[in-house]
Amino acid sequence: MSASNLKRALAPALALVIVGTGTWTGHQALAEKEGVDKPAAKGKPAAKKGGEVVKPGKGDVAGTVAAVSADGKTITVKLPRIKGEEEKSAPVKLVATTAIAYQNVRAGGAKPTVGYAVAAWWAAGSNDTAKRIVFSGTEGAKAKPSLAGTVEEVAADGKSFALLVPSTIKNEPGTTETIKLTAKTAISYVAVGKGKAKLVAGLRAGVWLAKDSKDVAARVTFNGQTGKPVKGAKAPDKVGKVLAVGADGKGLIVLVPSKIKNQPGSKVELKVAEGADLLFSMVGPGEARPAVGQQVAAWLSTGSTDTMTTLHFSGAKPEPAPALAGTVVAVAADGKALTLQLKGPKRGGEGKQVEIKLGRATQVVFSGVGPDGARLSKGLVAQVWLAEGAKDTAARVVAGGSAK
Repeated sequence: MSASNLKRALAPALALVIVGTGTWTGHQALAEKEGVDKPAAKGKPAAKKGGEVVKPGKGDVAGTVAAVSADGKTITVKLPRIKGEEEKSAPVKLVATTAIAYQNVRAGGAKPTVGYAVAAWWAAGSNDTAKRIVFSGTEGAKAKPSLAGTVEEVAADGKSFALLVPSTIKNEPGTTETIKLTAKTAISYVAVGKGKAKLVAGLRAGVWLAKDSKDVAARVTFNGQTGKPVKGAKAPDKVGKVLAVGADGKGLIVLVPSKIKNQPGSKVELKVAEGADLLFSMVGPGEARPAVGQQVAAWLSTGSTDTMTTLHFSGAKPEPAPALAGTVVAVAADGKALTLQLKGPKRGGEGKQVEIKLGRATQVVFSGVGPDGARLSKGLVAQVWLAEGAKDTAARVVAGGSAK
């Protein structure tokens, strides 16, 4: 199995979710230059079909599954609300020839389910029967947050906050939910100013709840930018990786990638203007400051060749790379372990086989699978994140597609 096949097969689970920054996202350009996975385009889930990854468009109908018939052959799709119009829904029929795919679902979740996001394409000459349909669950790094809204109040001990969640019904008040934070909660900040990566009222937040919990957060992304993006904003003058930061924070050395393929980049010294606008994304609590290893997009002062008035910094991904990746070659009869065939050091070669234990706390997510395909089986490609301090016990497994 080639590295490119593995990456394509698991692409849906690797995409990074960022709660809307409300600013020019120079980080997309950084992602392309530095090989960082970009957020998947809204409404464009990737699906596995016929051994290949299919990247569909928005579909003829797209929305959220609101109801499923008793026989599972018809679903009701709640459509996105259009301003000034009443809420609408559409029935979608699934027939024997409908190509069905699932992504970001847990074990046993490859079936039409209320709450799943869905995109469907009509069969020729029909406006209610699907030729192809893609369901997207709520598991995995790419999944939408369980709750999203505005932070109203923060507890004195910082271990919980009140989140105002807007109503989906026009002119109806939202609801306030209390969200608890634990030592295991992964917290990141997007679009915050220097020194402002801290939990305060007014931040927008996306909350991913812990498994089987209604109020404990597994992951939270806080967003400090409340304004809308400026259309037609000028592209940055310099984009690259921070190699060094001056002691006074007024200077940076940045590695700017070459525009010529396979050529080394160049080191550029940038000066930070007095009162420059600094913005930080994907940083942890207390980390909203220039640091080595960050990506930066910078805009020059008018008439200057080296002094920057606006700089957008982007930290590392909030989630580490998987510890292991390969093809599932065996699954224990009790489902509590799997054997992974790792890639070899040479292209196309095979490496060693490793047995991975699955505990009660292991999160298993499936992407790019067909109906009833959300189960561990031989031939799936998988990535494994190990539990803290463990050498063979998985904290999370993302599996999907086929190695072929």
